[in-house]
This record gives sequence, structure tokens and C-alpha cells, in this order.
Amino acid sequence: MKSHVLRLALVFAIFFLSSHSRAAELQVGFAKVDITPILAEDRPVWLAGYGQGRRATAVHDSIMARCAVLSDGTKTFAFVGADLVGLQLPEADAIRKELPEIDHLIIGSSHNHEGPDVIGIWGRTPTQRGVDEKYLAEIMVKIAACVREARTKLAPAAASFGTAEDESLLGDSRLPKAYDGILRVLKFSDLDPDGVTEADGGNKNPAGLIVQWNCHPEAMGSRNTELTADFPAATVAALKKKYACPVVYLTGAVGGLMAPPDGRIHNAAGKELKEGDFEYARLYGEAVAALADQAIAAAKPLALTPFKSSRRDVYLPVRNPYYRAAFTAGMLQRNSYVDSGDPARHGKPFKITDTFKTMSIRTELNALRLGGLDVIGIPGELYPELVYGKFQEPPDPAADFPQAPLEKTVADIFPDRPWMLIGLANDEIGYIIPKRQWDNKKPYAYGRDKSQYGEMNSCSPEVAPILMAALEETAKALDEDQPGATLRLLSHNVWYGFGKQPKRKAAWLKWVAAQQPDIVALQELNGYTAEQLDKDAAAWGHPHSALLKEDGFPTGLSSRFPITDVARILDGFHHGLLRCQTGGLTVYVIHFHPSDWSARIREARLLLEDVAKLPPAEQKKVVFIGDFNGFSPDERAHLEEGGELARFFTMLDKRNGSNNLNEGKLDYRGIQAFLGAGYDDVVHRQRQAGSPYPGTFPTELRREEEMGRDRRLDYVFLPAGLAAKVISAEVVRDEVTAQLSDHYPIVLELRN
Repeated sequence: MKSHVLRLALVFAIFFLSSHSRAAELQVGFAKVDITPILAEDRPVWLAGYGQGRRATAVHDSIMARCAVLSDGTKTFAFVGADLVGLQLPEADAIRKELPEIDHLIIGSSHNHEGPDVIGIWGRTPTQRGVDEKYLAEIMVKIAACVREARTKLAPAAASFGTAEDESLLGDSRLPKAYDGILRVLKFSDLDPDGVTEADGGNKNPAGLIVQWNCHPEAMGSRNTELTADFPAATVAALKKKYACPVVYLTGAVGGLMAPPDGRIHNAAGKELKEGDFEYARLYGEAVAALADQAIAAAKPLALTPFKSSRRDVYLPVRNPYYRAAFTAGMLQRNSYVDSGDPARHGKPFKITDTFKTMSIRTELNALRLGGLDVIGIPGELYPELVYGKFQEPPDPAADFPQAPLEKTVADIFPDRPWMLIGLANDEIGYIIPKRQWDNKKPYAYGRDKSQYGEMNSCSPEVAPILMAALEETAKALDEDQPGATLRLLSHNVWYGFGKQPKRKAAWLKWVAAQQPDIVALQELNGYTAEQLDKDAAAWGHPHSALLKEDGFPTGLSSRFPITDVARILDGFHHGLLRCQTGGLTVYVIHFHPSDWSARIREARLLLEDVAKLPPAEQKKVVFIGDFNGFSPDERAHLEEGGELARFFTMLDKRNGSNNLNEGKLDYRGIQAFLGAGYDDVVHRQRQAGSPYPGTFPTELRREEEMGRDRRLDYVFLPAGLAAKVISAEVVRDEVTAQLSDHYPIVLELRN
């Protein structure tokens, strides 16, 4: 009997461990969708990539979007290869919003020069937008549906990674000549229920391929008027024919200008073929497929789990006069800002009257870690020099910035692991040119009488230095600690940035460090710079911080985890609003109007409107934390007891001309807005019956002043699902915190 029980226990243990292991296995699914536009007399399709006025006259082959969805059992990533000139970030954002089940999405456009304009600058004339808005909306719907379909096809798989090199398949029309001649392939093999893979003598063909190559799809040239995916159509077709599996084609580093070469492609009769010939495009595509065959043959097994990812918003200055004119004319339609001088933050929205100010746009960088492979997403056309560091030495002295520091390269930033590079990832911001090579002013480099092609399709000479520095930070986040079993958050209004009674700051730094917080939200950082906040954050062990602004009453955030997607919203908010992603949460640091009940209602409305724009998955993980300067209807009895607080605010309103009271009464609607929207006031929820009132203002530091009765101005609001994970949430009122600020801090702990 005893041995029988032991055998059952062993069987159960093996089953449990096997199930647990299987949940962490790699799964992959593929799908594709035809996104070819309809050609109609009343609905012209303008071809992108060369000049204006090139109207499509026929369809030679379909314009496609192909998707691979990968899962490690916990996170799900999606990679889309689209036969487009460059889907822009606003469209990528919109598609992301429709896919809350996808943890990280990268849409890589091939940079096809023979497909429809989806950017806007290749219309009928140089001043007319070339995008069919209805078609663009259809693309977004179809790509989202394609990703969902691929997800439904997830199945266990093994992966291998291989490369092959042939620079002779690339032409470079710009000096100095440099190439990334390496083709990279991820091959997926089915796992049967016993874990047998193709390498074990199982399946004959792969389950799917992801192929990344570094060449402009412009084999058909500028005179072609037929819709085509160009050479990638032939590459995909040849690989599908040989391996009988789905193929996702992605473009890599194509700046420079990487294009199909002259003198390399010949037909069966030995005749050299040239640009503008469909046979040339087919044979070149098949030559790329043959190079992929070599990479597949050389592929070695590689574990692709577990998954980690990092994404960083970057604001790039736009000095290109053509781009600025296209924004003004409405040909380019995306948000633009007055450049703040800081790539991590934007200024105010750019207006047509800001003629003499530098414009900036938001783009993003992506870095994903799939087990032993890193995947890098670059939002434009990266010059090959920025991949492997093939910089000209010495630089040409006639270039505009010959002494500019060399940028770190992809190989510098990802030195020890295999990687795959996706260009035009979720955006197309144009050429990313090493600053030393920027050559837009006389005298021109290489003794030329005019500038080389490139600068006219780049935002500015600062783009490469900014992006490569930001890529390094994005990559570092992959090595950072990830959130543990619990998260500890702290919020504190520190009272005029310690400008009042500054000696208290040393004790405050010591106290914050003792709390061992994971995330710290701060208000009233008056006089702070980003550097000062960095220094303070380091004192309690946080390597990351973000400051709303450097004037007035700033808020700030620090974290043990990388801080990404930083939004500094100044319009409509008295002190501004800081929104960041960190530790798996989207954190809003709040400091509402201190003396106007109606302004607080407006700020609450604007904040909730901002949340509604987030992807559904992010909406479930929002945290509103800070100084709301408002009153909860749940505390009405305490606040109105004896009328003391109303009398105090009546005096303030008469003395200062402020608007604390609504017709002589406290107004609760600023806080009610959050309660009514379904968010939990977690400090109130966690308060034990009969416990002391959890007022946050004033502390002992201001007891000698007439401040009105004890009241709670500081809150943490969470959506219901997140609120259910709260372990504790309290206002910390003791002899120490009474002397740290005029507000008491809040400390919150929740299960991750």
C-alpha cells in the first residue's frame, strides 16, 4: 500500500513538473493578410518612395502583412512584416491599443518603394497628401486581425538561429561605402507531444521562418507604376516553395543607401539585368532566398525563453525644412512639439506661429530579449556604420561635423549575444546618419559640388547621437531587476522642495531609504533639476528617475525599475501631470490645484480622459498617486464636523481671492470623479474601523500656523483588479514623519 501511494505521488509529481515546464515552453503562431489597396478611378493610389504623382495603374503582386506571434507562457510578443514604405508611430500606437493581449508589438515595414503611400509625402503634387485615409484605417484593422489570428495558432516549437553573409548582394550609392551584408534567420520547428523536433528526425519542414535582410525594396525603380512588394515577394515565395512554411520578412539597416546592386544579377542567358525589370526583381529576391538557405543550414538551436522587453520614447528635433513644410501643409500628420532640448521630454504642441522654434516629434526604440537572442527595433533607416562601426577614419574634413564624437553602435551595445535588427520598427523617421557624415553645407565632402543624397530625408544631424544613446539605455533595461513578488510604493509632498526648513532634508533622505520603496512619487520638488532628483533617488537606491519640469511646483518619480513612456502633460493642469511606466505599472503622479474646487474637477476629468486613451491592458494597471488637494465624500462627517474647515476656507477665500469653497461649502466632486469611475481609494479601504483619522495635512511642522483642521489631501487610487492585490496602504503618522514635511507620506504595498 505504501509503495502504491509513493508511485502515485511520483506520477503526480512528474505530471506537475511536466505541466509546469510545458507552460514555460516557446510557442509560435503565424498568419498573413492581404493589404493590397483597391485601384479605382475615383480612388487613386499614389506609389511611395520616389517623387510625387506616380499613380498605381495595376497590381503585379499582392501587398502583404505577415505576422509571427511568440509566447513563453507568460508574455506574448508579435512581429509583423509589412510590404509598406513605413507605417508611422500613430498607426502603430492605434494597432497596439487594439491588442491588449500582446505584451510587445513590433511592426517592421520593408520600406517598399513600389507600394502605397502611407506617410503622406508622395501625393499627386508636392503639396498634396498622398494617403488614402480609409485605406490606412483598413490596414490597421487588418494587421490587428492578423496578429489575433496568429495568436490563435500558437503551438509548442523549438528555435534555431543562423546567419549568412554576402556584401555583393548590396549596392551603396553614398560615400563612404559601408554595408551590413549579414542575413539573419530564426527557424522554428514543431514539437510533437513527445518533444521531437525536426533535428530529432521528426518534421521534414520548419514550422516557420523569420528572415531579416538589409536592402531597400526598390529593384523596380522610379518608373514602375504597378503595385508590387518588390524583391521581398520573390524571397518569400522561394522560401515558402522550398520549406512549405510561413515566412515573415523584415528589413534591417538600409540607410546609406542600401539597394540591389548593379552588375550582380543575370538571366539564364547571361544577360545582366537592371533596375526596373520584374525579372531583375525576381532573380534578386531569389538570390536573397539562396542566402537565407545558407543561414538556415548554419542555424544552431537557441533557447528563446524567457521573454523580457524594453521600450523607450524619444523626442527628436526636426530641422529639415522639407519635413517642417510638410507638417505645415498637412502632408505629414502626427503630433509635433516645440523641442525641449531633452530627448526624454517634449515641449508644448508646435503651432504654425512657432516658425523660429525647433520642432520635435516622438518616436520609440525597442529592445526585446527572447532567451538567448536580442531583437532590436530601430524607428527608421539606420546607416550600416551604426551597426558594426565601419566609420571612415579619418573623417572627411569637409563634412559639417568631422570632429563629432562617434556614436556607439549596435554591436557595441549588444556585444555578447546574437541579435536581430528590425528597421522601420513601429515608425519611419527617415535616415539615421552618423553625425560625422552629415554633409549639408559647402564645401562638400569628397570634393563634390553638391551634397550627397541622404540629409534631405533625415530629421536632423542630432538624430543618430540621440537614438544610439537612447538605445544604450533601452538595452540596459533588459539587464535590470524585474518586479518581484510585491511592490512597495511611497508618495510624499515634500513642501517647497525643502526650501522651507532645509535642515530636515537629511532626515528625510534617511527615512525614505529605510522604507525600501520600489517606486517613489514626489510632489513640490521646487527648485529641483533632473540631476538633483537623480542624486536623491540614488540615496535610496533607485537608478531611474523622471522630473515633470524645472520650474514652479514640479512632481517627480523614481524607481528601482526602468522608467519608460514618460509623458509630461502641462496643458490643463495647474502644476502639470507626470505619467510614466515602471515596474509593470502606469503611474500618474498627481498634484492638483491647491485652492480652486472647479479646477480640480477639470483636472480629474482631463486625467480620466488621458487614461481612456491608453491600451486596455495598461488601463488595468494604472496608479493615481499624490497630492489631490481634494476631499473624499467618504470622510464628509470628519471634514464638516463643527464647521471648522469651512470657516477656515471662508477666511482664505476672502483674504486671497481663492476658490476653495463652492457657495460656502466643501466640494467633493474632484475625488468623487475617481470613485465614480470605479477606482478604489485604497487608504480608505485599508483603514481599520475605529482607527484614528488618516489625515495627511498639516503635520507638526505647521501646527503653530492657522491651517484648519486635520484633513487628507493625499490619495492612491487603483482600478479594482489592482486594488484587490493591495497588502497594505497607510498614511505614515509618527514622530519622525511629523518633522519631515507639512504632509505625512503614504506607503502602499501590493502583490505583483
